[in-house]
Amino acid sequence: MQRKYIKKVILDKKEEARYKKWVLDQERKEVEYCKNNKLQTDILFSIVIPLFRTPEKFLDELIDSIQKQTYDNWELILSDGSGNNGLEECLKKYESDKRIKVLKSEKVLNISENTNRALELVKGEYIVFADHDDLLPPHALYQCAKAIYENESLDLIYSDEDKLSMNGTRYFQPHFKPDFNLELLRSMNYFCHLVVVKKELQQAVGMLNPEYNGAQDYDFVLRCVEQAKYIYHIPEVLYHWRSHSGSIAGGGENKEYAFEAGRKALLAHYERCGIRAEVGKDDIFGIYHTEYLLQEHPLVSIITDNSEKLKNVVENGLYKEYEYVEKENVGKANGKYLLFLEEGIEKAKSGWLKKMVEDGAQNEIGVVGAKVMEKTGKQLHAGMILGGKGMIHYVAEKSDINDVGYMGRYVCTQEYSAVSGMCMLVERQCFEAVGGFDDELTGELQYTDLCLKIRGAGYKVMYEPGAKIYIKKSIHQNLSEEQYFSKRWHNVLEQGDMYYNKNLEIEDGLYVLKKEPRN
Repeated sequence: MQRKYIKKVILDKKEEARYKKWVLDQERKEVEYCKNNKLQTDILFSIVIPLFRTPEKFLDELIDSIQKQTYDNWELILSDGSGNNGLEECLKKYESDKRIKVLKSEKVLNISENTNRALELVKGEYIVFADHDDLLPPHALYQCAKAIYENESLDLIYSDEDKLSMNGTRYFQPHFKPDFNLELLRSMNYFCHLVVVKKELQQAVGMLNPEYNGAQDYDFVLRCVEQAKYIYHIPEVLYHWRSHSGSIAGGGENKEYAFEAGRKALLAHYERCGIRAEVGKDDIFGIYHTEYLLQEHPLVSIITDNSEKLKNVVENGLYKEYEYVEKENVGKANGKYLLFLEEGIEKAKSGWLKKMVEDGAQNEIGVVGAKVMEKTGKQLHAGMILGGKGMIHYVAEKSDINDVGYMGRYVCTQEYSAVSGMCMLVERQCFEAVGGFDDELTGELQYTDLCLKIRGAGYKVMYEPGAKIYIKKSIHQNLSEEQYFSKRWHNVLEQGDMYYNKNLEIEDGLYVLKKEPRN
C-alpha cells in the first residue's frame, strides 16, 4: 500500500520569504527583551545530545547556537556513539568551555544507548533534548527558564518548531502547536522539539528504551505525560530542525521502521494506563489510529425528531444498543449516552456510531463529535476553534475531501474546546450535571455552550475523524444570540482557544500565519 504523508505548511517562495522574515524578526525582538529583562533565577539546564558521525559544520553550528543563548546557566553533554570513527578532533576545540562535556565510545551505540550515557551525567534540574545537527534560537533557554521561574512546578515543557534547510538559509514548515492535547499526542508525536523535562520526572520514568529505537522519543514522552502533573506549551519557535534526506524532518518515508516503533510504543502506553486498545497504521503516514475495545455495550439514546428518516444511517453505525427519543423529551432518555443527530444527515461511514461510543467510554471524555462532510463531498467540520468575531469556526470547512489539513489535524483524533451538534455524543451524566442546554440559545451556539460547560466540569471534548457523516446543510447559528454567548463566555474567548496557536490567524482563515509576530 502506498502511504500518504502529513501535509505540512508548504509555502511558496513568497510566503516562505515572509515566514523567514517573521521568525527572524521574532528572534531579534526576543533577544532584545532578554537583554533588558534579566531573570532572577539560576536554574541549570542539562542539554543532552547524542552524536553519530555528525558533519563537523553542523556540529559547530549547533554548539555555536547553544553558546549564544541569552540564558547562560547550562551544561552541554555530548555523547559520541560513532565508535572508532569518532569526532575526537572536531570536539577538541571546545575543551576550553568547561560547560561542555564529551563522552566517547569505542563501539557504535544506538540512539537510546547513546542518549542514556549522557543522561547519566546530568546535574541540572531540567534536561533539554536536542539532535546533533539542529539549531536552538538564542532565546530558547531563556523562555524555558522564564516559564519555570513563573511556575516552578512545571514537569515538562514543549515548544513550537520549524524546519531548516541543509545550508541554513531557509526556514520553512513551521509547526505551531496547541496546548497539551493528550488525544492528539496519541495520534501523533506532536511534541517533537523542543522538549524539556524535569530531572525528577526523568528519574521517575527511567531512561530511553532501545526497544523503541526510531520512536524512542515518542515512547519517552508518553511515559512522561503518564506521570507529569504540569505540562506547559511555549507558543514560540524555539527549535530549528534541519531537514535532510536521512532524517524524519526530511520526510517520514525515510524511516518506516520509526512509524512501526511508534505504534508499539503507543500500545505499551495504553497497557500501562489499563486501556484495552488496538493501534493501526493508516495510509496517512505518521498518524496512528486507535480502536478502543468496549467491555460493555451501553444504551445510546438517539435524540432526533425524525427517526424514520435516519434509520439507514443509524443501522450503518454497527451498534445495536440504542433507542430513539424526541428532543423535547431528552429528560426521559434512558441511555448512558445521548446522541444528538441532525435530520439532514443522508449517509455515514460504516461503524461510525460504534466508533463514537468506543471513544465516549474512555475516562474523562464527556463529548465526542464526528467528522462532517457536505453533500458535495467538501469537508465541513473537523472540530471547532473559538474566538474572533464569529466566535465559533469550523475546522476544515470547505476543504477538499482528500485534504488532511495543517499537520494532519483533520484526520487526527484530538481534543477541542467544542465540536458541532450536527452529530454529537454526550455522556448523559455529564449532560445532566451541567444542567443540559441553555434555553436562551439555539442551534450551534447551544451545542457549543454545552461543550464549554462540560469542559468546565472537568471533562474533555473529543473529535473523532473515523466517525464520518454526510449532511445536506450545516446547523444554523443565530446571530442575535451571539451577544449573550459572548458575555457568558467572555473570559474563555478573551484568553484564546488553548487548542489553537496564538501565532495563527483566526479571522482570515484558520491555520494561516499572523502578519506580525505576537508580542
